[in-house]
Amino acid sequence: MGISCGKRVERTNILYRGVSIVALTVTLGFGLSPNSAEAQNYRFNSVQVEGNQRIQSATIIAYTGIERGKTITAGKLNDAYQAILDSGVFESVDLVPKGNTLVIKVT
Repeated sequence: MGISCGKRVERTNILYRGVSIVALTVTLGFGLSPNSAEAQNYRFNSVQVEGNQRIQSATIIAYTGIERGKTITAGKLNDAYQAILDSGVFESVDLVPKGNTLVIKVT
């Protein structure tokens, strides 16, 4: 759980990783203020899991608590990230919104 090669893996808030990088890139790319990223909402019609080898995709998706077709906030997306990471099963987690699809990358 959080240990890799004898070193503690630092857990970082998703707002500084994956989703926020994409969200901030898109937000800043369209000339919106950084405060707009805080109010970002998402709606995913599908969820795709990449990198899982022993854990079923349905289990990983269940960790998120995200329902398909429901609008969620960036905060809820952060909670989903933390839930997957806190499971202790994965060394790294990235959530990447791609249109109406949420891509969950795990290692």
